Amino acid sequence: MRRFYLLILSTAFVLQTSFVLAQDAPDISGQWSGTLIAGQIEPLEVIFHIAGTTDAWSARLDIPAHARYGLTADSISVRNGNVMIRINSLQAEYYGSLQLSQNQVVAMDGDWSQSGEHVPLKLLPQSVVDSQEAP
Repeated sequence: MRRFYLLILSTAFVLQTSFVLAQDAPDISGQWSGTLIAGQIEPLEVIFHIAGTTDAWSARLDIPAHARYGLTADSISVRNGNVMIRINSLQAEYYGSLQLSQNQVVAMDGDWSQSGEHVPLKLLPQSVVDSQEAP
């Protein structure tokens, strides 16, 4: 009987831990768009294409104004409500906090860092950007 109770407690602990871990790693897959505005430089749209699962993300970056498409992120991590994307070919990094609504990521608010400069960058899901641009 004691083994049965230990088995029940162990199972409950594993299920609870899995549930908590799943809550800590929200789904960020999709297209995320934002505009870099730095000093006297023209605003620059960037689009991240993020795919994967909560433990294995991948990302590509498009910068349409510079005709740069599909730049591969060297690393991407999501921890404690924050996302970090590193693109070594640009010597750039994005670090932002995930903005949640009803357990869904609705925005990523952070900074684009490149060549020692830090520029605020808010990323929105492409579907939201498209609806804002519609007449």
